[in-house]
Amino acid sequence: TAVVDSESQSLASEILLFVSSTCLLLSLVAILPFRRLRSREIVRIHINFIVSNLIATGSFLALDNAYGTGCLVATFITHTAWLSVFGWMIVEGSTMYKQTVLAIKNYGKKTKKKKKK
Repeated sequence: TAVVDSESQSLASEILLFVSSTCLLLSLVAILPFRRLRSREIVRIHINFIVSNLIATGSFLALDNAYGTGCLVATFITHTAWLSVFGWMIVEGSTMYKQTVLAIKNYGKKTKKKKKK
């Protein structure tokens, strides 16, 4: 079996994390200017997911340059940040599931309008 060069793996990892961070920032910039959009529950959850993902990615990239006690602190921050990312992913998935089930349950039902007297 061939051994993969760790420097090329590290470079590819950094490049892909930079691309991911750029896309996350672009999606955050696209969402933030719209106040009415930000007021929706799923969008607020998605913003929290994006921010926690950016923090996790940044701390993972900073982990490469950490030594000694700084390495321990950076590792703790990285693990906590990724735990937060996975937590927000669960919240986002369960919220989407709840909204999908509600939409399917109410599909085809007509809303009754109250008559004014």
